[in-house]
Amino acid sequence: MSGAGRIIKRRVRPYPFPVQFSLNSKVAEGQVMKLVLTGLMVHLSSQMVIVGETWTVNFDLPGGLGHFAGQAKVIKTYDRIHPSRPVGSKMDRFAEFHFVGLKEIDRKRFYNFLTAIRQIA
Repeated sequence: MSGAGRIIKRRVRPYPFPVQFSLNSKVAEGQVMKLVLTGLMVHLSSQMVIVGETWTVNFDLPGGLGHFAGQAKVIKTYDRIHPSRPVGSKMDRFAEFHFVGLKEIDRKRFYNFLTAIRQIA
């Protein structure tokens, strides 16, 4: 039996996945910890973000399910301190972003991704 016509599925870990942000001349990177239809939770590499700022967000959905480039507003920030870590790596920064003006095609793409990973039914 030949392998022609067979579909090979590979299990892809949905989270975390890389994300890039930009605002004016500021550029930041992070990891998406959770994606929902209204926004995303991000572990930031180093850049501090301020509640109310609107950043340009770019990321590829895992599994080759598409690319997103759009606007997201900072809704909430979280800082977590780890006293036992060495100096310079004691702080974890997280931010919650909500999408601004999300296009219907992107919402559908997110829905398909979230359904595929069984985060929503």
